[in-house]
Amino acid sequence: MRHSQKWLRWLVGIVTLLGLCISPSGVFITASNARSVLSESESVFKPGAVLVLFDEQTARHTIDTLLHTIKAVQTGSIYGSDVVILKVAEGQELEISSYLSAQPGVLYAEPDYQSAIALAPNDPSFSSQWAHTKLRSTQAWDITTGSTAINIAILDTGIDATHPDLASKILPGHSFLTDQNGQKYEDANPVDLNGHGTHVAGIAAAITNNTTGVAGMSWGARIIPVRVLGENGSGWNSDITAGINWARTHGADIINLSLGGPDYSTTMQDAVTAAHNAEVLVVAAMGNDNSSSPFYPAAYDHVLPVAATNKNNVRSYFSNYGTHVDITAPGGEMSYLHDPGGIYSTMPTYAVYLTTVKGYYKNYDRLQGTSQAAPYISGLAALIWSVDATLSPDAVANIITSTALDLQPQGWDQYYGYGLADAKAALDRVNVPSTAPLLYTIANADKDGDYLVRLGTAPRATNYRLEVSANAGFEAATLAYSGPNLQHQVTGQPAGTWYYRIRASNVSGDSPWSTIVQTGVLLGAPVLMPIASGVEQDTYSLGWSAVAGAQGYRLQQAATEAFTQTVVRYLGDALQYDVTGQAGGAWFYRVQAFNAAESGAWSTIRSFTVPMSALAAPNLLTIENSDGDGNYVVQWTAVPSTTQYTLEESDTQYFETPVEVYTGPLSVYTVINHAGGTWYYRVRGHNAVHSSPWSAVRNAVVISWIFAPSIFRQYTAPFPPSTLSNGNFEAGVAGWVQYSLMQYPLIVDRTYQSMKDPHGGDWAVWMGGVLGEVAYIQQDVQIHDTAPYLTYWHWIESLETVCGADTMRVIVNASTVD
Repeated sequence: MRHSQKWLRWLVGIVTLLGLCISPSGVFITASNARSVLSESESVFKPGAVLVLFDEQTARHTIDTLLHTIKAVQTGSIYGSDVVILKVAEGQELEISSYLSAQPGVLYAEPDYQSAIALAPNDPSFSSQWAHTKLRSTQAWDITTGSTAINIAILDTGIDATHPDLASKILPGHSFLTDQNGQKYEDANPVDLNGHGTHVAGIAAAITNNTTGVAGMSWGARIIPVRVLGENGSGWNSDITAGINWARTHGADIINLSLGGPDYSTTMQDAVTAAHNAEVLVVAAMGNDNSSSPFYPAAYDHVLPVAATNKNNVRSYFSNYGTHVDITAPGGEMSYLHDPGGIYSTMPTYAVYLTTVKGYYKNYDRLQGTSQAAPYISGLAALIWSVDATLSPDAVANIITSTALDLQPQGWDQYYGYGLADAKAALDRVNVPSTAPLLYTIANADKDGDYLVRLGTAPRATNYRLEVSANAGFEAATLAYSGPNLQHQVTGQPAGTWYYRIRASNVSGDSPWSTIVQTGVLLGAPVLMPIASGVEQDTYSLGWSAVAGAQGYRLQQAATEAFTQTVVRYLGDALQYDVTGQAGGAWFYRVQAFNAAESGAWSTIRSFTVPMSALAAPNLLTIENSDGDGNYVVQWTAVPSTTQYTLEESDTQYFETPVEVYTGPLSVYTVINHAGGTWYYRVRGHNAVHSSPWSAVRNAVVISWIFAPSIFRQYTAPFPPSTLSNGNFEAGVAGWVQYSLMQYPLIVDRTYQSMKDPHGGDWAVWMGGVLGEVAYIQQDVQIHDTAPYLTYWHWIESLETVCGADTMRVIVNASTVD
């Protein structure tokens, strides 16, 4: 019976060589991908600190004003430098740095960024372990060094449980051995008499950062030693199968099989399947025969098979290949004993087969083989499970293969599988926050600019980035907060509708953005200053504070504090309004801000009392100008005891910048050839002692007449149309007056003779004729008093220069304006 079992060879893959040795070469460890640095879109800086360098010419009071504006305090300076350290609100470091950098007198401002090196262990022989550089282990250890809750079963020749780089990580194990005579030896003492198992265990999970020996792939994982191979490195399928089953039922999360042979075993496949069904990941070496023939257990279902590469990321000359290879890891490539091209790891501290027969060193030495590649993958799987213990074995294997470095040809191939394992990329994949944090509804019932933004946690997040935007598409979004806190206090937010979103991040990357939450902020109330009186008793000035988000201000006047009947005294964007000639009595004022979307709250009320005047205000009569031309008469009623009148004109009804157009004894004023627009008038009377209040305001509307005379010479009709870039003549001739001395049509459609497409319209204007032709088009256009003329119209005049060429100009009311 015992002779029917298949004999399984061990896979150290070494070659007996002469006892040559060289000193291990040092490996320079770079500081790239520092441990504490976040993803590429995030940086780490000291909370609440900004560094600033002011121009030496900047005055102290200017600096103090800046610090007051941003609510910052200088806490110190940097030794040997003029750079000062500011304490600012946490979460506002980037915003304040940007603001300060744009200010005159500031040479630069920046957060107090953190710098760090990659997490490299202090094990003295770490520099001899070139494989960790290829695998990007140090960068992966920035994410996790592994959990002690993950157990790796090493099914091999046993382990030296006294080794100083292994002893504290060894869990109770077992030994399953059957000798050539069929005698079974089963006990709980899996001592290593060969050396291979100890070497494999050190690669996967040697004690790390202990100032001793080497670094294991997983610093935290525990080792379950299961001896299934004898002193000479061989064993039976039955023992190996028993070892797989024992490991499965004794806490193993990962089973490392750095062994194999060419023969398929249903028994072992069933044991592997049972382990897989029990959520155990089985990792196996591809074999060292440079062959494409199936090699077991690597070729079994539910196994992650591992091929080997050398220091140049090229397939090791001995590494098997074929359709079942999934992943590659460093397995070394040696030309002589102790060759630095091998994989450096733990060896038994006592004499064993490899040290006495093959000439390897005790304690630590280099071996080569896919046996050495497999435990790197087992250790990497332990790191992945340390980050997310909920993953299935298939998910862990998929993460390892899908994040591998492709070693060509592109995609999967039979030599490298999916490529060389990349520990950093694999841990990034599982470590990055996969779900967006929850952004809670913002409580801001009073719609002011002070409110709290709260968010929920995201798994594995170390930082949260809160953005705010004035639109739901987040065009030109700004950073509101970046840091570890789960809430952010907003203060002084301008009026408007504000949209927020949050994403989580850590060293591995960013989560998706959260759902968008919005809140509205109403315009704040301006502060109406105490009213300052003028030189005269009926003259005073009102001023108010600016409101963030306001486009203008509305100043109301009332005769009572209840504001039951009001008058808008001013509407505009100024922060001051001067009252002159006010009627006697108590007058109450309030002001509010507005923008295109809303009006804000009213200010507090201010009042001013004007003594009653001895003179009554004149009655300014309605101005008659029905023909809309620039000639009209402004009249008012005479006031007894008045010797002189002052008439003011303004282009707005609020008389911010009035023009005194008349002063004299008459009660009439004639306007001649006034420019187009709407013009406002008010009048008051005077005598040697008193001045009356202003009259009510009257206005006159002057219509703008648009002429486009053109003179063309040396043309024979018909000729191509002259195009215009603007003007509603494209809608046809309605509303236009045309004149041509030669009686040519001036505004024509595309059906007229050889009409061409001027600029996409159906109509065009053209003026032509023979020598002496004079032509123009004109239209009666009333232009809104707040709009510039050329917003709506474009007119041309053709003038002949001394060279005989035509030039163009725009004419409004016979005056050249362009």
